[in-house]
Amino acid sequence: AHTDLLLTTCFTVYDQLKGKHPNLHCIPCSLDVAHFSQGRQKLIEPDDQLNLTRPRVGFYGVIDRKFDFDLLMELADLRPKYQFIVAGPVVDLDTRSLPRRGNVHYLGKKDYHVLPLYLAGWD
Repeated sequence: AHTDLLLTTCFTVYDQLKGKHPNLHCIPCSLDVAHFSQGRQKLIEPDDQLNLTRPRVGFYGVIDRKFDFDLLMELADLRPKYQFIVAGPVVDLDTRSLPRRGNVHYLGKKDYHVLPLYLAGWD
């Protein structure tokens, strides 16, 4: 098969393929500033984080083998009064194998349009 154009969002992949395809381009991931800046406003929080105490530290993105679970567990142990909220799809991992702490909350995949609601409730 012939490919006229090859795009990647990852500089590591781009570096690996550089020189192997004449029309290779890296388009790094970007951020929808208008969408996510809504999270700086006071918004009605989603039910699954509403009753979590503060301070709250949040992450949203893909949870896979590259996710630094050791760091998360170390932070959770060092800051037991903080709530660590992890939102995003779990990929290629059994959710039952995710490390647990009482102050670590895996909320699962969230629709793009509700992410600012979560962000608004993080410290």
